[in-house]
Amino acid sequence: MRRMLVNIIDSPGEFMSHENENQLRNGDRVWIAWANKAIHRRNRLKEILAVGTDITERRRFEDALRESEAKHRMLAENVTDVIWGLDANLNFTYISPSDRQLRGYPPEEVLGRPLWEFIAPGSRQALLDSVTELEQAERDGRQPRSITLVLELLCRDGNTVWAEALCTILYNEQGRMVGMQGVCRDITDRIRIQALRDDVERMARHDLKTPLGAVISLPGQIAREGNLTARQKEMLEVISTAGTTMLDLVNRSLDLHKMETGTYELDAHLIDVGHLVEQIRAEVRSMAAQKGVSFALDTGDQQLVVNGEEALLHSMLSNLIKNAIEASPEGSAVSIRLEKNGPWCRVVIRNKGGVPAELRETFFDKYSRHNASKGSGSAPIRPSSWPGRTAETFCWTHRSRIRPR
Repeated sequence: MRRMLVNIIDSPGEFMSHENENQLRNGDRVWIAWANKAIHRRNRLKEILAVGTDITERRRFEDALRESEAKHRMLAENVTDVIWGLDANLNFTYISPSDRQLRGYPPEEVLGRPLWEFIAPGSRQALLDSVTELEQAERDGRQPRSITLVLELLCRDGNTVWAEALCTILYNEQGRMVGMQGVCRDITDRIRIQALRDDVERMARHDLKTPLGAVISLPGQIAREGNLTARQKEMLEVISTAGTTMLDLVNRSLDLHKMETGTYELDAHLIDVGHLVEQIRAEVRSMAAQKGVSFALDTGDQQLVVNGEEALLHSMLSNLIKNAIEASPEGSAVSIRLEKNGPWCRVVIRNKGGVPAELRETFFDKYSRHNASKGSGSAPIRPSSWPGRTAETFCWTHRSRIRPR
C-alpha cells in the first residue's frame, strides 16, 4: 500500500482509478474501488481526492465465476463426449478437444466452419429437415428448446462415425434463434450392432419361409387324400391357419421398427374378437393339454367387433394367452373375458399363477421376464385407466401411436 501511494503521488494521472484490498478497523478485509482526482495549486500537487466504493461482494462473485468457468472448461476439455456451440448460421463457435479423439479434427480446423461441411451425405437430409422445422417453428411463434439428432459425421481421415446429438436452442429477447449448443455421443457400435441384427433377421426370415411353405401346403394335400374324421380335418385346418399367420408375421416383421417409432400406418378392418380368441384357443389346445390347463371364455353374449389389423391383434392376444398358460399351475384354469368398454374392447385374461415379487417392479417393461420363464418377455401396455389391478389380473388397452391409414 505504501509503494502504491508513492506511485500515485508521483504519477497521479496514471491512477485515476484502482482497486485494492483494505483492512477495516475491526480487522475484516474488504475490497474497495477508488476513484482518484489530483488537486493542483500553482502547478504543484496539493492533495488527492479519493472516493471509495465497497466492491467486496462483486469480487467474491467474480472469483466464484472464474472458479466455475475453470471447472467447466476442465470438464469440457476432458470428457469423451464432444461439446460444441453453433451460431445462428450453424457455424462452429466452440468445439471441445475430445473431437480430436472422435473424428481426428483439432479445434482450430473446425471453429468458424459450418456444420454442413462435416455431415456425411446420408445424413444431410435429416439435418436439412431439422433446420426447416426450426425455421417453421420460429415463423409460427413457437420456441422448441431442444432437439435430438442422429447423424453420420465425417472424420479427418475420410471415415465416418455415427453420433447422437442432444441440441439446446438459444434465443434472444425477441424470440429469434441466435445459436445452438449441445453434446455429441459416439453411437457407432450401436448402429453397427443394429445393422448386424437386421441382417440376421432378414436371413432368418428367408430361411423360415421354406419350412413354413410345407406347414401351409401339406395339410391341404393330406385332406385331399380323404378318409379323415371331422376332428382330424379340424386339426389340419388349425395347422394350415397357424402356418399362414406365422408366414404373414415373418413377412411383416420389417414393420416392427415403424411401430416402435410411431410411424406405422394402420390398415384397419373390422375384426370379430370373439372368433379370433376361439381360433387362438384351438391353436394352443395341445399346449394347454400338456399342463392340464382348461379354458373358460366369456363373451357376455355379444359380438365384439373392433377396427384393426387381424395379424397384429392375433399376435398380441396369442402371446398373452400363451404366457397365461405357461405361468399357470398344472391342472388349473385360464379365464378370458371379453367386454365392451365404450369405444374400447376390454380383454381380461386371468390365471392362478402370481407374478414373482422380484418381477413386479419391471413387469410392464419391454422384454421383462422371470429367470425361470421360457417366453420372450414381451409385456402389454400398462393400463393407466384401470389402476389398482392385482398382479394376478392381466389387462391391456390399445394406446399405441399407430396411425390409421
